[in-house]
Amino acid sequence: MRSHRFIEDYTNQACKLDINEKIVQLTKEGLGIRSTARIMEISVTTLLKRIVSIARNIIRPIISRGKIYEVDELCIYIKHKKKIYLAGLCFGKEF
Repeated sequence: MRSHRFIEDYTNQACKLDINEKIVQLTKEGLGIRSTARIMEISVTTLLKRIVSIARNIIRPIISRGKIYEVDELCIYIKHKKKIYLAGLCFGKEF
């Protein structure tokens, strides 16, 4: 029988078990990449890799016709303000 071991005190902060949940929470609060990395004591590169990993695991919701949805948009830019990206968030409303 194989036993699993967990390290309780990591020296590398990015190896902690609840790191992804904290990244999601801080992102929802509106913190930027550098602020989040500084608060969590991890590198910006590690944070970006984690965000990409989290995003790949998001399951696309099914959008049905005939329902009412609430939509919120977000306008961001990466490196240059000439490259503007739009992201949309859609929430189903039930009455």
